[in-house]
Amino acid sequence: MLITRTPLVFTAFLLTSGCTAKQLGLPRTELAVAAPDSSAWAEVRNHPSFDPPDQSLQIRLHSGEVVRLVRLAPDQDWCNAAVWAPDGSRVAFLVQDATAYVYDLATRRLIATDLVDKGGAYLSENIARELTFSTDGAQLSLLPCKRRGGSCGLRVAIPVPAPAADELGPWRRLS
Repeated sequence: MLITRTPLVFTAFLLTSGCTAKQLGLPRTELAVAAPDSSAWAEVRNHPSFDPPDQSLQIRLHSGEVVRLVRLAPDQDWCNAAVWAPDGSRVAFLVQDATAYVYDLATRRLIATDLVDKGGAYLSENIARELTFSTDGAQLSLLPCKRRGGSCGLRVAIPVPAPAADELGPWRRLS
């Protein structure tokens, strides 16, 4: 029995010994933010990848159900912030520091829009900081900044379309 296990253990060691924690998809949950009423958690989930990041955005409901919203483009997109509307009806994920993915819990719809002018570049020189919802959840507020140098402009507010809206304007439906 020892002989058959040894190659497997040795192979596993070789595959993981040169990998970083990020390449192994660790930590599994990069980010977890509780809804104001604690009925759900917004999570950013890491996946094993030789070229991270490789992440999914998901909602973990109080019942234990996990709703995967979207798997971000590997080695291209990442998420390092999420904020809830004050009533817990919506959550916004900040992707690539420039795009909002907003999920409505009631309609289970995911919509997205660019928050800052990306200028057609893969990695925008403009980024969004301090993302928050308005008290009624109808707008996202942010501080537009430069990626390099850190200078920021005045806080701006962007309306989030109503969940049942068919015409999304600059927003695009992801699900």
